[in-house]
Amino acid sequence: MPGEGSRLHADSGGVQELARSLTRVVDPDALLRSVGEGLRKLFGTDLILMLLADPQGPGFTPWHSIGFDPEALRGVGFSSRGRMAGWLSANQQCLSLAERLQLAEQLDPVDREIVGRLKVQVCAPLVSLDRLIGMILLGASDPAWALDRDELELLAMLASQVALALEHAMLHAQRKERLHRLYLAERLATAGQLAAAVAHEIRNPLAVISTTVEYLVQDFPEGDAKRVLAQQLLSEVSRIKQTTEALTSLGREREPQRTELNILEILDQALILIEVQRQQQHVEVVKSYGQTCLTVLGGSNEFRQVFLNLLLNSLQAMGNGGKLSIRAGVRASPYDPEADRRVRIEIADTGCGLRREDLERVFDPFFTTKPQGTGLGLFICQSILARYDGEIRLDSAVRRGTTVRIDLPLLT
Repeated sequence: MPGEGSRLHADSGGVQELARSLTRVVDPDALLRSVGEGLRKLFGTDLILMLLADPQGPGFTPWHSIGFDPEALRGVGFSSRGRMAGWLSANQQCLSLAERLQLAEQLDPVDREIVGRLKVQVCAPLVSLDRLIGMILLGASDPAWALDRDELELLAMLASQVALALEHAMLHAQRKERLHRLYLAERLATAGQLAAAVAHEIRNPLAVISTTVEYLVQDFPEGDAKRVLAQQLLSEVSRIKQTTEALTSLGREREPQRTELNILEILDQALILIEVQRQQQHVEVVKSYGQTCLTVLGGSNEFRQVFLNLLLNSLQAMGNGGKLSIRAGVRASPYDPEADRRVRIEIADTGCGLRREDLERVFDPFFTTKPQGTGLGLFICQSILARYDGEIRLDSAVRRGTTVRIDLPLLT
């Protein structure tokens, strides 16, 4: 039983409720929220931070928290090679920093600063198949809060169950993602076959129309209204050709180009292409580049297509007025600055934003929220970036705007 002065609020019902959530919840984020709330009730703590192994770096980063200001968690993380992670991995038991003052003093300076600033008193390892996959940090704004021996044992037992449930949830999420990608690939292959057949039937009449209009335009002098109309027709025919080419490229693998490029130059070229429309809409552009040159491998035309598509999306979302923020720099692992260095480009607008349910589908082919949209733009952007080991993500909220983040390997 907990000793005198224990702040444990656990009972058999509370433990069973938490155990049931571990077997029923398969979404990793929802699982962590449920675990956090369960631990808060069981142990009477108001400061909880759960960290998981960072898939893009050798360490552990925050995934869910209770009681912390998000700004306080900015840059928080523990290296997998640090003393904190090493002790938890080797001992696979809860670490009470109050009881092990000597060990707390021997932590790496960065780790020691973090646990002190966040008022962490207890660290519980999340171990699955003898591998540390994360950690739970508990603390309290009340300096008298503490866990006794029995409470630490209960926390250790729950942490081991949480680790297994979390591993299962991660595998479920990966399987769901693979099935989704398979579904998209099959859908794309079907769409590509249909598009190729339709494009074949469109090309011939387009060629006749284009040739005829080019012949007729010569009959009108410069400045004549009919000549202007004819030239606009040619422009529209050209746009239809580009659309059919984009359709026929769906489902067809391309050999990626491997040219050294300053991605900032490509981004600036795309900004020049939208300059007229930007001025017409009275949109302010704010650029913030951490460096003057960020070199990547890729195709200039393809990257320009990506940026142009994203910038036009932002302008369409803002209408008249607004702010377009462009940021670029190097994103490095906080644990090993020389490892996994990638270019990070952010395009943020103050437009209408997207609903949560729409945000989950924006990269699906043929899905669009625009009355005149084709639903191919973001899908093609994602396909292009994937060919160069790049990633694209969207954060958006209705009436607050959208931020697009692009990561590409930095050529060192």
